[in-house]
Amino acid sequence: MNKLITVIGASGVGKTTFVSALAKASSFATAYEQHTDRPFQHLFKQNKSYALANQLDYFLLRAEQEKTDRWRTRSRLPWFHPPLPQP
Repeated sequence: MNKLITVIGASGVGKTTFVSALAKASSFATAYEQHTDRPFQHLFKQNKSYALANQLDYFLLRAEQEKTDRWRTRSRLPWFHPPLPQP
């Protein structure tokens, strides 16, 4: 089974730097958020009542990225950790 790793945290704590370092150390696909491309991000910053719409938009973005990555790699997303030894 393939794994999906998500890194979350506040702005400026080093999430992108961390994921970039991991990607250099191991072979796995990465996907980054592009806030400027998200339709509700600007609205949410102005009015917190757009929080649910913003989060749903990001959720759907993640689902689309996962679908695209699985098709691109034919369901062989690289593993972050080594496989377990066989008994």
